[in-house]
Amino acid sequence: MASRNRLANLSILGLPLDFDGIKNFLEQSGDTLSVDEYMAWLDSCLETNLFLKIIGADDNMSLWRLHDVVSDYFIKNAQTEDLKRYHRNADGFILERISSLAMSMNIILPDGDARRDAILGANNFLYQISHLPQHQEFHQSILNLAINWFDHLFWLGEYKEAADILNSICFALARRGQRKMAENMLAAIASKTKGLTSVVAQMNLATLLREELQLSLAIRLYWQLIPKLSKLKAFIQLAQILSEMAAIYRQMGNLRRSAMILELSVILNRWLKNWKSLAIARSQLSSTYRYLKYYSLALRNSKKAVNYFRKTNDLLNLGRSLLTQGNIHYNKSKSDSALLCFNESLEIGKRIEDHQTEIGSTSGKARVFLSLKKYDEAQTLLEQAISLRERYNDHYIGIEY
Repeated sequence: MASRNRLANLSILGLPLDFDGIKNFLEQSGDTLSVDEYMAWLDSCLETNLFLKIIGADDNMSLWRLHDVVSDYFIKNAQTEDLKRYHRNADGFILERISSLAMSMNIILPDGDARRDAILGANNFLYQISHLPQHQEFHQSILNLAINWFDHLFWLGEYKEAADILNSICFALARRGQRKMAENMLAAIASKTKGLTSVVAQMNLATLLREELQLSLAIRLYWQLIPKLSKLKAFIQLAQILSEMAAIYRQMGNLRRSAMILELSVILNRWLKNWKSLAIARSQLSSTYRYLKYYSLALRNSKKAVNYFRKTNDLLNLGRSLLTQGNIHYNKSKSDSALLCFNESLEIGKRIEDHQTEIGSTSGKARVFLSLKKYDEAQTLLEQAISLRERYNDHYIGIEY
């Protein structure tokens, strides 16, 4: 029975671990074993082929997980009270796992209940690491842990904490190709929660839909959320929605409405002293003014956004803002300045694996070379951009053709 309990516990956890990780998890679950007892149990599991070996990101590290048929058996046959206990064990283990990763990055977290909030709370560790993809080694592993953590909390009915996790990672999931998963998770949270938690999940869902160019659906959802945010006095989220709506109107070609809404977002963010959202609104405003051919206004807003993102080491937004600034310089026939921006944004896009920035920068450089009549260099870059858009199923592939 003790062995069955261990296997069921590991089945619910659902994470590949090395041998030390398995032992740590069992100990945190209250199953204390001596080294000899643990090795004897592990040997019996390996001899009967219960575990499947997985090669970790580090080729020198072997990870192990239970075979699917083993996990399915224990999940199917576990009692509800046991399942609740196993999910709680997983919750505690993942919390400690993420805490250890934070400490390995020299981030000191508080003890006790405050540690949980420091990881899950608004704009705290999980949110920050999800939006700083330059930390690739930790970024991917923490995203995987966060998805698993979400599943355990959702099963336990801890929807508020599950929503906190999801709202922190949904855009990072979309960037790495798990957009549909993120959308389904957001829809599930929106249906299970109330108040601001539900509204924020719907906001993020609308933003993912906008990025997929489902513009009519996204703008309709945003308009439905504005009265709810006003009633809740959620002005920070209201300012964010205004920026997203302006982006849709820009994509639809309604540039003046886009600029007007963004100027309102800038005023609101400045009043709230929400500096990051202010910088994002300025970056979007620079793009809108570029399309309106108000290049001086565009460049002024772009420089303010770039300065903020550079100061805060926000590489994701820095790369995208530099891309916009490069396009502004290109429109002003300042080829050297445009290339400087495109080269830096391209380097950032490659470094953090932000395909949108990488493609846009490659295409931008090609346009500069076309204007300079350097056709061979331009064609090479255009072909690279087309290849990247094909690889990532990008809707704007017609630009390079």
